[in-house]
Amino acid sequence: MIDTLTLQGPLGPYQPSQLKHLTRMTIEQYFTAKSNTIKTYVDSPLTGAQIEVSYHCAMGSAYLKVKLPLASAAVGHNYIHAGAEHVDLEIDAANLLCRFVLTALEFSTAEISRWLGCAQVIEAELTWHTATTGRSAARKLLKKCEAAFEAMEQNSSRHDVPVCDVDCRKKNGAQGMLVTFKSGDSFRQYIKVEQIEARDRAHRKRNPGIKGYLDLPAIKAQIEGHVRNEAILCAKTLEKLGLDDPRRWNQQTAEHAIQTFWASNVAQTVWIAEDELAAVIAKKSPEVQETYARWKSGESPRSFLTASQLTRHRQTILTSTGRDIDLSPQQQNTQGRWAKQIDYARREEPRNDIRDFVLSEHTTPSIIAELRAGIDLFTDGTVPEQAHVPWGPIDWLKVAGRYRSGRASNTAVESPSFASRALSEAGSTKPRVSVRKARGIDTVPVRVGQKPMRLEVNGQVMQA
Repeated sequence: MIDTLTLQGPLGPYQPSQLKHLTRMTIEQYFTAKSNTIKTYVDSPLTGAQIEVSYHCAMGSAYLKVKLPLASAAVGHNYIHAGAEHVDLEIDAANLLCRFVLTALEFSTAEISRWLGCAQVIEAELTWHTATTGRSAARKLLKKCEAAFEAMEQNSSRHDVPVCDVDCRKKNGAQGMLVTFKSGDSFRQYIKVEQIEARDRAHRKRNPGIKGYLDLPAIKAQIEGHVRNEAILCAKTLEKLGLDDPRRWNQQTAEHAIQTFWASNVAQTVWIAEDELAAVIAKKSPEVQETYARWKSGESPRSFLTASQLTRHRQTILTSTGRDIDLSPQQQNTQGRWAKQIDYARREEPRNDIRDFVLSEHTTPSIIAELRAGIDLFTDGTVPEQAHVPWGPIDWLKVAGRYRSGRASNTAVESPSFASRALSEAGSTKPRVSVRKARGIDTVPVRVGQKPMRLEVNGQVMQA
């Protein structure tokens, strides 16, 4: 269910030793945060997917943010997800992946424990699939949803309309839509198979003769006619739901979050069937009945109602029938049952024959066991036994060698976090991390092993 999870927490007061772990940092000045901070990308030990780590210093305190593509980092792809029944296992795997990344970056045990105890979820991307009869039906459903959200965007000036912006785009032949709500949440929808094919074509074009995107024919066959739905919950929504604390995630809270997101942003009102509509309208006042009849005939209520009358009549009809008279009847025809069709309750689950290749109750316990074994190797030097994951053995000694930073030869004190045996047998010492620099006056590159610098931030002098 969880596709991406972003956590942020404090490391405590700024310590010069922290610069040994992430050799570049972002310093905030004049109480203004950088919109594009420096990021370090660390490869997942299981699949090689990049995990984004951001470190910045503000008001003398150090903060760390980890953006974790959970499905890609755990099983190597995010083609399809299981439901919320085992979301607690996904959170345990995310906790261990974060612990592993911080351990590989050689933070101390106290710093890691402090960060994991204080880290809050500031963004969560929850994913489910809607099944259709084929690719053509999936495209029709996507167009129907695009038309419905674009109609809502036309009335975004009204307070009761949740839609802020609708961005429909087509890239490399793959159609997609991103809806931004006034609450800060977002909703993304596209056809996953088309995205896979588009990325594969782009990869083959850039790298002729090299195999492209991950090929999983059994999964591709199941998701052929699927529409992918992604609910992106912001920090404000997560705090309201109590899910800013990762320890509160379970099946009940995750499903409640999806239902709340859907009720507040997408399916705000009931939808009365056409055969019951006349009886509902007949119970309203004569003025409302006249307004509805003239709107149904094609006349715009803006031409014969004042602004205050339009607001009252619109609200009465909308809450009782689901029809918005501020839209044309043709636009209302796109509303109907589309919200029910893509609802989470009607999601498509992975078949039993492919649950061994997605993040599910079949694979998550093995992933958790493997990550614990890798953390034991990094901290205590305990060489793990045969791998438990179903897709093949993991050579943790080579993994330790990839994460063994070449910075050790430049630092004054050799880091004792790796066991000598593991280091001697690990092989290559080239680190699997990368830094993408964001230019700015308050972006300070720090070179370990050279003369310390004096960094003055908000009147405080920090020795780096």
